[in-house]
Amino acid sequence: MSSRDKAIHFIMTGGTIDSHFDGSKDTAVPNKESVIPSFMRSLKLYKEAIFTTAFLKDSRDIGKKDLVKLLKIIKNY
Repeated sequence: MSSRDKAIHFIMTGGTIDSHFDGSKDTAVPNKESVIPSFMRSLKLYKEAIFTTAFLKDSRDIGKKDLVKLLKIIKNY
């Protein structure tokens, strides 16, 4: 069994955890990078983890192209 088979794979897509509030726009804006890798590493729950960013968007902004990209990441893993 390879280390890839034993690792947990996180696929980041954005959302509330990867956003910050922008008062000038009066809405949440996605961060440039996900906070999940550093957060999960700090918990030390998994010996091995793989992190892939598909996109960082609010769920209301996810479209068909994003879903196709997500499916491709899942299939290629």
